[in-house]
Formats: sequence, structure tokens, C-alpha cells
Amino acid sequence: MDNRKGQALLMKLLEGEEIRAVLGSRQGMAKSLPEGEDYLMITSQRVMAVWREETRHRQVTAPLGRIDGVEVTELVRDYKPLVTGGLFMLAGVMVPWLAALFNLNGIVAWLLAIVLVVLGAVTASAYFVRDQMAVISFRAGGVEASLPLRSPQAVRGAHALTIEFFALTAPPPVPDSRSAPYALQSPNGGPIRWTRDAQAPALTVVPAAAHEGIGLGQGAETPPQDNK
Repeated sequence: MDNRKGQALLMKLLEGEEIRAVLGSRQGMAKSLPEGEDYLMITSQRVMAVWREETRHRQVTAPLGRIDGVEVTELVRDYKPLVTGGLFMLAGVMVPWLAALFNLNGIVAWLLAIVLVVLGAVTASAYFVRDQMAVISFRAGGVEASLPLRSPQAVRGAHALTIEFFALTAPPPVPDSRSAPYALQSPNGGPIRWTRDAQAPALTVVPAAAHEGIGLGQGAETPPQDNK
């Protein structure tokens, strides 16, 4: 069993804790813990990461409430290996020509040329073959849980994981006060009736107890009835 898989088995979930998202360093977003690769996992309570760093295997766990920042850093290709490799290959091609120019023909010159060409090809290949493409980091004070991303799908998964994290930790929405979920009442505790003042375009509130019929305006009187 892979050592990182064994470490995953040791990280038992807390009571009521649920796995929300898993990101593998090569596989990207996954439904279960990936085997044989680094990974980062978000649960309903914690962020947990297991990754390889040179000669060490690191494991970091932090509560969701302590995470104060998420960073996704995409690495830019470095042209130095390409330039250095090209110079080595050029030197390898020039060695036999210089040896012939100075009458130094021999197997040593050809061996040196072959070594320089091979060394240049290996150096230049570092530009095309990269160990990692990006890094995602969750910071919690002085603790940082990082995951090297080694494939394009892992980089896309890192952005999806960031959205999932903020959706999980976002505070609940505040209800709009303009649409209060309760019935309005007048100061005396009775129901109210909405009416429009003829001299003001704004709606005014008239207590229901002030009128028996339909309100005609704020402070309006009930019209007299015809006894005929």
C-alpha cells in the first residue's frame, strides 16, 4: 500500500464530518482518495493535505474556520534550460570541427562532442517536461497546506476546489429588510390599511380603527350618508 494512502487511512473523520471535495495532484477532482499521488481534501470541518516535498512526505490538517487565504500559483515556463541546452549542443557540434581545424583528430574529440550533445538535449528537455504546472495553497496562520499540481486537469480542479471552499465557508445570506416576513401592525396593535394621500405621492399607513370604510387619506373623515 502506498505510504500516502496509509496516511489517508490514519486521518479519521470526526463525528458528523463529511468529505466535500478531493483534489489529486494529477487526477484532479476525484470522488475518492487517489492512490499513489499527492492530494488535498476538504471536509465539512477541516482542510487536509498530504504531499511529497523533496525527500519528505508532509501531512497538514487545519480547521476551516482558521483558513485566512487560498492561493493558486501557475508556474511560467523558464527559458534558461532551453538556452543552456542549445549552447551545449552547439558546443558539441563545434568540437569535431575545431579538432579538424587544429589537426587534433582523434576519438577523444568525438567522445567529447557526443557528451556535449547528449547533455544539451537532456538540459533542453526540462523546458518541455515539467514536474509541476501550478501550486494551490491554503493558509491558516503560520500553517500552510499546499498541493503541487502536475496536470492541466489538476489545475482546473484547483479553481473548482477554491469555489467549493468559499461556498462552504460563506456566511448565510442576510434577509432583505424590505420584504420582512411578518405582518405590519399599527401602534395600537391592530391591523393597518394602506391608502394614498391625495396631496402626497407616497403611501401612508392609516390604522384600521380610524375608519370604518375605505381610507381616503391620512386623517380623512368618513363622508356623511344620505338619509333620503
